Amino acid sequence: MQLAGRFGSDRILVYALMACGNASTLALRWEEGNGFLERARQRISGTGAGAEWSVFVDAHQALCLAGMGERERSLDLARRSAELASNDLTRAVGFLAARVLRMIGGPTHLDELEAQIAKTHEVLQRRGAIGFMPLLLLERAGLARLRGDANGMARDLAEVRGLFAQMGVTGWDDYARSIEA
Repeated sequence: MQLAGRFGSDRILVYALMACGNASTLALRWEEGNGFLERARQRISGTGAGAEWSVFVDAHQALCLAGMGERERSLDLARRSAELASNDLTRAVGFLAARVLRMIGGPTHLDELEAQIAKTHEVLQRRGAIGFMPLLLLERAGLARLRGDANGMARDLAEVRGLFAQMGVTGWDDYARSIEA
């Protein structure tokens, strides 16, 4: 952030703010992440710089807001990011919209959640985007849990653990266990 602020353009500063916001989101530091992402949004709005990252800023900020309990704004941003996704890369972050729908919407948005998961799954399958797939499968496991489908949830969580193991990714077991709980 310091280097971006001192030597970077507005575009680089937006990227740095987004990266810090995303890192905070991964650490479940919702308020901190929201602050970085709100600053990125303001910079984009004020200068137009970094507008190509708006979908990512919206999706991650929606997740922060969901974690903070801000239901309506979270859903609005998640839906907007999904609608604005114009290519496979931006559509791939549909797992974030699915997570928001599951966290905030729960049982009241099951059909929308299922549609978001299906749309994102198709993109990930077609592109061979294995890196995003476990994140989406976690949300599909959460959907199965909401629907009372214990076998579907167990199947998806087993696949998630297998994919993470193949990639050498650690640290997701707590999140997977939270879906099982």
